[in-house]
Amino acid sequence: MRDVELGITLDEFRTIPIPNDDDRYTDLQAACTLDDMPLARRIMGSSSDQALGIAECQWFSKDSLVPMMSASEHWINIGQGRGQPLFRFIESDGNMRLFEITFYANNQYHPAILDALSRGYGAPQDEAEPFITRAGGEFTSVTSIWDNGSSTITLTDRCRHLERYCLTYEHKALASQYDAIIEAQADEAASRI
Repeated sequence: MRDVELGITLDEFRTIPIPNDDDRYTDLQAACTLDDMPLARRIMGSSSDQALGIAECQWFSKDSLVPMMSASEHWINIGQGRGQPLFRFIESDGNMRLFEITFYANNQYHPAILDALSRGYGAPQDEAEPFITRAGGEFTSVTSIWDNGSSTITLTDRCRHLERYCLTYEHKALASQYDAIIEAQADEAASRI
């Protein structure tokens, strides 16, 4: 993912070669919620964020071993496992700019990605909180945060799902613009009560 830098424009993002770790995947393409194409309707992002002008993008590919299947979400190697990235863009200075990259992957690979990030960026700040499943089971979820002043890396071992971790890279200045939009929306909603 080193080719995808936080802060790049949406146009720059579209020119980046999509990582393809297995020759069986073909027809690699990027689709964004701003696009008028069938794949854009399948993006796993937030409809409320899209209503606020946030563009969300994913990579799609076809599996040559299943020729009758249409394009589906493209998974890439991350650490010792595979993850599915979601890219989020916000308007800044007249351009849509990448402010967040999130990967979702199987939680069995969480220890390996935590180790790799700790080796690369040092010890994280950890926050533990309860995670309660829909069935009422309670587990501890640990969020590890690395902050270099201009960006953060956040790794959560139970990310809205018992069996899935999420890894998020966030551009702090652009993310603060997003936070301001959310806060303004909350203030507006509160004023109508």
